[in-house]
Amino acid sequence: MTGRLDRVIVSGGVNVSLDEVERVAREQPGWSSAVAIGVPHPEWGERVGLVVETEPGAAGFEGVRAAIRDRLGAAAAPDWATETDALPRLPGGKPDLPAVERWMAELRRSFRQAGAAR
Repeated sequence: MTGRLDRVIVSGGVNVSLDEVERVAREQPGWSSAVAIGVPHPEWGERVGLVVETEPGAAGFEGVRAAIRDRLGAAAAPDWATETDALPRLPGGKPDLPAVERWMAELRRSFRQAGAAR
């Protein structure tokens, strides 16, 4: 497994490199901007999620998920993907990973609050 140590999550006792998940996802048509993040999961500890800029003609999520599962194993297969018009980016053009993670955490928080208000 390659990549930075802080870009590794443990899902069901298996180390998963988010960098490797991104690499495989970005090989799929229309997924060149994919960012993999670790999200808390009550059973598995953490699971992979993807955030991607919307691109015309993009491969479907299930195909991307299958490609990742086939290449990296079941623990690396993302549970979901969220599309956005534009990812937060650093001045050099790379995705701003901390900003993406903060945005997704806030989104999950807002969903929990909406669910609790029902």
